[in-house]
Amino acid sequence: MKKIFILIFILSITSLDANEYIDKAFVSFQNKDYNSAITQLKSCEGVILNGSSDEDIIKYYYGVGRSYLELDEIDSAFKYQLISYNLKKSLRIEENLNLSLNDLGIIYNKIGLPHKSIFFLNNAIILNKKLGKKNLLYYNYLNLGVTYNDLNFKDSTKKYYLLAKELSYTVDELGKSKLYNNLAVLYQDYGDFEKAIKYSKNAINTNDQNQLESLKWLTNLELTYLYQGAEPTDNNILDYYEKATNRDAQYYISDALFKLSLFNISNNELSFAYIKESIDGFNKLKNYVGALSVLREYKKLSESKGIVNPELLTIENQLLVANTNRIAQEYGNEMRINQESEVLINNLQKEIYYANIGFYGLLFIILFLISFIAITIYAIRKYNLVNKFIELIRNTNNHNLEGTNNAKSDLGKLTYMLDQRLKYKGNEQVYSTLDNIINNVNNIDTTFISSSNKEAEIQLLTREKIAE
Repeated sequence: MKKIFILIFILSITSLDANEYIDKAFVSFQNKDYNSAITQLKSCEGVILNGSSDEDIIKYYYGVGRSYLELDEIDSAFKYQLISYNLKKSLRIEENLNLSLNDLGIIYNKIGLPHKSIFFLNNAIILNKKLGKKNLLYYNYLNLGVTYNDLNFKDSTKKYYLLAKELSYTVDELGKSKLYNNLAVLYQDYGDFEKAIKYSKNAINTNDQNQLESLKWLTNLELTYLYQGAEPTDNNILDYYEKATNRDAQYYISDALFKLSLFNISNNELSFAYIKESIDGFNKLKNYVGALSVLREYKKLSESKGIVNPELLTIENQLLVANTNRIAQEYGNEMRINQESEVLINNLQKEIYYANIGFYGLLFIILFLISFIAITIYAIRKYNLVNKFIELIRNTNNHNLEGTNNAKSDLGKLTYMLDQRLKYKGNEQVYSTLDNIINNVNNIDTTFISSSNKEAEIQLLTREKIAE
């Protein structure tokens, strides 16, 4: 029993430590310091994985995965997010399952598996509708629209963007800006530049939190003006590229280079250098879908200007092969991560099993003690044991009291006789009688005659002598 309580105490202390680490990492995450959040969580990885509850372990994997996703480090994000999801599913923990479904939907699209992205996002939509989480449903629709846009299914893209727009009142200004920007890009693809400009301006005016995102959306507006036939200016794009470079933000660098290639389309050599550098940047991120997207946009604009570059077709084929290999690799990664998840799940289930044994053992002891007490109380009440016990004590006391009184009586008699002897010293007959009695008593074999017989004989002899 003592060991069980010690174990419970140790586990509670460990859990508190794990929660403290997780809380600190969450603060860093809210402050958009994602690298610090990852560092804080990984610094206590051993504590969390070896001594914490399954909920804390799930929080650990989800927190690291989500932080990597914000940093656009997709491979690392995929590993941690998939393990977190597998743990929730296998251990039937539904808390924040909708968040895992949404994040995996984003990740699967980024690694070139859009069909799996659609599967996870649709499941997130079903769950958030059930839970009434309209703000999360907004992002599910937005992300599903992005996936369909990458598949070039423009009608489906528009459908889900407009569904998100109906729920835009549930999210903050940054969330609205993302939707407005995506609608601007969509209408730009449709050739509806009036709506594209309208939504681009909405995105710019709404957001004031992320400088690089603001510049990305501002340069999207510049692209709309370019496609509309306005005189291009690349001042904003150069500012965008400079700030992205200073931040070492590869995704934004590649996006800025792509836009510079479009703004310099008339200078074939410079423009081609920009688009190649942009594609190389996306390749570093293993974002082959993004690389293919910017290449095709560049190819479409250059051909509209009468510029034909055969090398573009070679690059496109290389990207298709790389993306195919990436997809095959990701299936292998998924299988490996699922195997890791299975080992972790089995270990957690064993810990839960042994913890349950200890818990049920302790519960059995407690129930046994309660049952024993209840049976004892029942027996006492049924058989009136308390009153009988009190009566037994009372009878014993009465018996002892009677014996004490008898002894006192006998002592009184003897004391009286001695007093008479002192008072009547001249009565030789009485003295002689007492002496004889004492001598006779002393000569009796005490082995065969009880003290009560001695007293009776003394009384008999005394009476006889007195009668004479």
